[in-house]
Amino acid sequence: GIDPGYQFRLAQGQKALENQYNRGGGLVSGNAMQGMQDYTQGQASQEFGAAFGRNAATQTNIFNRLKGIADMGLGATGTTANAATSAGESMGSAAIAGAQAQGAGQIGQAKAYGNTLQGMANYATLPYYMQQPTQTGYGTPAPQLNVSQA
Repeated sequence: GIDPGYQFRLAQGQKALENQYNRGGGLVSGNAMQGMQDYTQGQASQEFGAAFGRNAATQTNIFNRLKGIADMGLGATGTTANAATSAGESMGSAAIAGAQAQGAGQIGQAKAYGNTLQGMANYATLPYYMQQPTQTGYGTPAPQLNVSQA
């Protein structure tokens, strides 16, 4: 389409030239026609340059706005990636710490069972060692199983 500014200025210039030429009784000479053509071409050339500059500025503004939006998206993506990395590291560390705690608990439980069994064994053998010594050793000898009774 034709630039609105160009249309307006061209129409105003042409009207001014027509008014000037019509003062002579409505006759339009070849010189008047040549003047009108020169004015129109000069105006078109000047306005094309101005319109081209305005269009380039508009496109640059649009590009810069879109680039700004893209840069925000890029920044947000980087922030999200960093947050995901941090979250992954934290979750991994928490899982390792949980596994270490669980392993330590199982080791502690096994030691407690071992100490309990050791204590029970010591307690069970304590009466044997508390008896008076006999000729064969401490305490009463273990009963002998009679095979014929079994």
